[in-house]
Amino acid sequence: MLKQQYFISLITILLVFIKLSKSSCINSVKEFESSKQFKKKTRAQISKPINEICKNSYSVESAAQLNRLSNECHIIQGSLTFSSYKDPIVDLGNIEVIEGNLVMENSANIVRIDCPKLNTIKGEFKIQVLTSLTSIHLRELHTVQKIYWRVVPILSTVEFIKGVSQIEEVTISDTSLVGFEGFSREKVKQLKIFNINNNRFMETINCDIQSVSQQLSIQSNAKEVKVSMNSLVWANNMTVRDASMVSSPNLQYVNNSLEFISNHFSAIDLPKLKAIGGTLRLDNNKVLNKINMNNVSDVFGGIMITSNNNLEKIDFLKSLQQIGGGIYFNGNIKEIELPNLKLVKGSVQINSTSDQLDCSSWTAPPSGISIIRGGKIECSSSKKQTKISLNHKGEILDTATTDFDPVDSTKVVNKNYGITAKTSDTLGYIVAFTSIFLFFFINRNQI
Repeated sequence: MLKQQYFISLITILLVFIKLSKSSCINSVKEFESSKQFKKKTRAQISKPINEICKNSYSVESAAQLNRLSNECHIIQGSLTFSSYKDPIVDLGNIEVIEGNLVMENSANIVRIDCPKLNTIKGEFKIQVLTSLTSIHLRELHTVQKIYWRVVPILSTVEFIKGVSQIEEVTISDTSLVGFEGFSREKVKQLKIFNINNNRFMETINCDIQSVSQQLSIQSNAKEVKVSMNSLVWANNMTVRDASMVSSPNLQYVNNSLEFISNHFSAIDLPKLKAIGGTLRLDNNKVLNKINMNNVSDVFGGIMITSNNNLEKIDFLKSLQQIGGGIYFNGNIKEIELPNLKLVKGSVQINSTSDQLDCSSWTAPPSGISIIRGGKIECSSSKKQTKISLNHKGEILDTATTDFDPVDSTKVVNKNYGITAKTSDTLGYIVAFTSIFLFFFINRNQI
């Protein structure tokens, strides 16, 4: 019994000892962490104060002036502007942070820009009219508010080693770049402006942003440029011009206009697109023949589909219920299928060069009430043209048809119905009466 009590006491003492030891270890760890934070804070507090030379904005005129700044300053608490810079190389040396803008413009001598340690530009990185610039090296840059590069016609090399992870606006125009990349795909998800234009050698544009809140514009680059924006979900507006491919399979909403103009691709596939807040425009896409926008239920502006030579059927808006503006279709259109369309708030004008287009679904609605509320419908094929006037309820007020002579297309036969027919008879009587009156008036003296 005594042995048992002794054993229990021994176990109790050991447990107490272990608990005290554990508590001591935890306190030691906390003290160590606290010590680290203190040391870190102390180091920050006792770090070398910023040199007065680094607290201003500068217009840099020479390499000697730049060398002094780059040797003295890790941080520039202002902006650096290079205008009419005389030397061929801009080397920012030890400069890591520019709290204002970095501007280089109107300097025909600049050939190369080196920023070996620069990681942050809190303002705009602007390059404009550097006609001799060939390369930019941004090895550490990860944060910049705006990139605005314009009129740098022989710029062909841009080196983003680390990749930009924070940025709001990108405008690149008139360069010799063959591709655009350099964003951290995991971190750059939103932009205000994405504008890539007039880069005559640009063959690829890969950008995995999810939204563009102001302007998304890609136009007038190389004719074979391939555009991939596979993560894009939402854009305020979107214009793609002169591209050979566009991929945006996750796009769901466009707040304003969606435009595809003068492109060289045969297909547009936007399977998840649900609504367009402005105008849908498909214009002068010569080889376009296949479109998928079958989940679009609303277009709050108008729809303009013109001069797409190979697009014979408009049957790619199967879920469309409402058009907030008008309709303008022009081309070799043989068939129009919009099975769920319930309301068009604007007027309709359809001009087809085909003799297969049946306009009756627009001009002679089975119920007698049109879904068009914009006041008029004009639909024409190679055989005839029909014009209809409507009131605000969609009730037909007037119909006029023009048949084109199959032998001589210059000859037409006019047929008017309803109000127009009555008006035509009345005008005939007036003309006849007027002719008789003038005959007697002219010849009264002879009589």
